[in-house]
This record gives sequence, structure tokens and C-alpha cells, in this order.
Amino acid sequence: IYTPFLIVLLLSEFLFLLIQPEKIAGVSDQFNKIGTITNWSLFSENMFMTGNNVSLLNPVIWSLIIEIRLSILFPFLFFFVSYWRIPAFIFLLIASFMLGTILLYALGNQFLIGQTFFHTGFFTLGIGLSLFWNQLNKIPKKWLFPLIFISCLLYFHVIFLVLFKIKNVQFISDIVIGIGSTGILIVCTQSKSIQRFLTYVVYLQLGKISFSLYLVHSVVLILMLRILSPFLSIIVIELISIPIIFSISYFCYLIIENPTKLIGQYLR
Repeated sequence: IYTPFLIVLLLSEFLFLLIQPEKIAGVSDQFNKIGTITNWSLFSENMFMTGNNVSLLNPVIWSLIIEIRLSILFPFLFFFVSYWRIPAFIFLLIASFMLGTILLYALGNQFLIGQTFFHTGFFTLGIGLSLFWNQLNKIPKKWLFPLIFISCLLYFHVIFLVLFKIKNVQFISDIVIGIGSTGILIVCTQSKSIQRFLTYVVYLQLGKISFSLYLVHSVVLILMLRILSPFLSIIVIELISIPIIFSISYFCYLIIENPTKLIGQYLR
């Protein structure tokens, strides 16, 4: 995860230095700040994953920083749950979400400490899926449709909150989406029709480049807006950006992500 993360970070810094972006009318102040501060202090903070100023070079890297931190802790989390089983799973799940929420309110985004503890809960859900898979795999077929229906409602619940003008509490929504995602994963792995659908070439290719797509899409879109906003509307630029983002993502997969993955597998 880290090597592609670092290379894309370097490229982002270089491209923003090259273009020297100016403010764009019609977008938020937060968006206009991206790429306008390019110095060693900002770059080093992101490179060493301090968790500060994560939205000023590549706005998506905050989640990658959390993933890299938790990937280091993951063997200990897995051992804890696999040794003490369900009691450890429940304890770690509740403790992660509760402590993470408290720290989020107490510290805000400082060093991404609260987010790191909070997202430990989602890693715990993944560990639970892995360890208790044999039990989950015995869910009766007649329960799969109700499960996917309820899981999709949970996953897309924010739409209903917006429609009914109900205030969204972010940390609660994140937990609800996580539970919905877990249900969707369970159904997808047990439904042969869904599996056939997901094995179409287009979905396999999207899955293959998904990490590179996540890494570069924001930077490419921001650069396109910076370059073309004097000449084209924002909507037109966004439409033009879509094929360019996918092309660059595939290119990054070929020259950055896949080679580093192969090197990692060789060293392991």
C-alpha cells in the first residue's frame, strides 16, 4: 500500500508545483486550498503519515494513512480475536467505535487519532467475517433476499435521511454503512447469480485497478479543473475527466501498483 501511496504523493507535489494553481470560481474554499501549499513541511507530514494536513495534496490519502497504520496492528488484532473468539470480537468492536467516537469529538482531526481508533472497528468486522465464516456460510438460502434488502437499506440510508430532512450524525452513519457492507459481502459470497454477475470482465478489471483509481482520481480531477476552468464549465470538465481518470489509473496500475505488489510477494 505504502509504495504506490508515496509515488502518487510525489507526483502530486511535483504537478502542483509545476502548475501553481489559482482559485477557481464556483467551488468551495476547501477545494481551492488543495495544491496551493507545496513545501517540504507539508509533504513530509503526509509522507510520514502524521495525519495532519491530509487534504492539501491528495484529499483521499487520509483513509490510506489509517489503513497503513492498522495493517501494522492487524496481526495483533487478529490474534486477539482468534484466541478469545466471540467475547474478544464483541469487546474490540464496541471499544473501537466508542473510544474512536470520544477521541473524534475530543481531538477532531488531529493526527487522525480518533479516526484510526474508530476504523479499527471495521477491521474487526473483517476479522470476524474471516474467523466465523463457517457459521455465516450456513445461512439458509431463503434468508439471503431479506438480508440483501436490509443490508442495502442500511448502506444507502443517508439517501433517506436527505429525503426526509433528518440530520445525519456522521459516526452513526459510518457504523450503519459498515454493518450494511458486511451483510452485502455475506450475500455476495453465497449467491451464485451475484457471483456470476460480478465475474464479468468489466468488473474484474475495475477491481484490478481499484486501488490505483482511488489514489489518482482526486489529483487528476483537481488538475483538470485547474487547467481547464478558464475555458470550460465545471460539469464539462468533470465529464471529460472520467475517461482520463480511468486511463491514468490503468497506467498507474501497470507501472506502479502491480510491480510493487510483485516485489512485495517476492520478498515475502
